[in-house]
Amino acid sequence: MRQAATALSLLAILLSPSSSAAQVAEATFSAHYLRWAVNIELMKGHLVSSLENLRVGEKALSLVHASHPVSEQFDFVAPPLRARSPGFEIRVQRLLIGLQEKLDGGVQAMEYERILAQMFAVLDQALKMLVPGDILAEPGFQAAVISHLCQIASQEYHEGVHDGRVVTVVEYQDAYGFVQRAQALANNNLKGQLPAAVFDLLSQMAEAFPSVTPPERPLPPAKVSAAAQHLTQAISGMAGEHLSAEVEPEREIAAIRNLLGQIQQAYRIGEVRRAKELTALMYLDHFEKIEGDLIDKALELNNTLEPILG
Repeated sequence: MRQAATALSLLAILLSPSSSAAQVAEATFSAHYLRWAVNIELMKGHLVSSLENLRVGEKALSLVHASHPVSEQFDFVAPPLRARSPGFEIRVQRLLIGLQEKLDGGVQAMEYERILAQMFAVLDQALKMLVPGDILAEPGFQAAVISHLCQIASQEYHEGVHDGRVVTVVEYQDAYGFVQRAQALANNNLKGQLPAAVFDLLSQMAEAFPSVTPPERPLPPAKVSAAAQHLTQAISGMAGEHLSAEVEPEREIAAIRNLLGQIQQAYRIGEVRRAKELTALMYLDHFEKIEGDLIDKALELNNTLEPILG
């Protein structure tokens, strides 16, 4: 915690009001619905990368990506799922953990694809529990989810690609999976409703990911970031009520400090589950909003903070 506090003090200077704030899609009145929907899609993105790795014989990487929905997203959606249907969150968690067990047991790609189809159906059921049907059906809401996925994919790509090469395969593959999910949502749910420019920009982002296997000469991260930013601007008209203008770094840093204190207190009194839930909230609600700017301004500090806060 002391290391995190020191890093946050430096972060407050780097992301001061005099610095330009990143434009990040964030819901207003339905903030929690949007966050839950995005996290369900992030889970699916990780599983897309898991399947594609298994198809090319990369079992170890397949296992890594299969573990991410539990380690990175589940704690964030578990409390609202528990509130809506006690016990359902346990079922979801067991099924997600079961994917890792299937991989350890030597499941073949064709069978794993069938299992993932069932997993996706359960995640869709979870999404319908979390988000009211009228909001979930709104094209603007779906567009906001796509925008979030692309922004997060851009951040992951920035972390995975440096000096003209892929230095962190997992981060590259995270971004690959998230862009795959963004394209699937656009093609399956919003054909004829999104501006043509959005599909062009999604195609531009997809050029950075010819396959789950990283290319020898990856596209510059700036190109991926530009496409993600332009995409957010292109859909702002239809997703406006789900988007806000900009992030205030000082407010996010203050929120992170406050949550760090709550996490520390929860651990002191033995409330480990509560501490994990607060950690997920801190990372997904606050740190991810400023991570894009931090990568651009102080990559080394970001690489220190992310494992501490995430």
